Amino acid sequence: MEHAQRSAVLDLHHAEYSGPDIIKIPKYPKSTVYNIIKMIKTTRWNAREAHKTRSGKIRNPRFLARLSKFIKAKPGTPQTKLAKRKGVSQRTIQRALNDDLGYKSFCLRVRYLLMDWHKEQRVIRGKASFHLWRQLAAKSGSSPRRSSLL
Repeated sequence: MEHAQRSAVLDLHHAEYSGPDIIKIPKYPKSTVYNIIKMIKTTRWNAREAHKTRSGKIRNPRFLARLSKFIKAKPGTPQTKLAKRKGVSQRTIQRALNDDLGYKSFCLRVRYLLMDWHKEQRVIRGKASFHLWRQLAAKSGSSPRRSSLL
């Protein structure tokens, strides 16, 4: 329990919580929290060594550079084919693309984009059809709002 207390207080202290906040969050005794903080400050117990990257790491800079180069050459290649070609799992390819390279997968969609002259034509045709509708409603003898043409 003592090691768990120390590591919890250490993590909260590294997250820049104050003493009273550290006491409230895990509900440890005041003397325990302040003794641990005192030990951290006086003995440099909080100094952490930098972690070394694993030597067998697959997503290393060389792998990412090759993957990026291949994607720029053939951007439509599916992730499953990339994974088979590189000899890694599909999840590794997904992580490399999303997390490391910052690519987003997308599906090309055909969209109908209206240009300005399209918009003008729609306004003209809308006004013409509205006037035609009013004329038909007037001929039938009913008001335009109560017309059965709606």
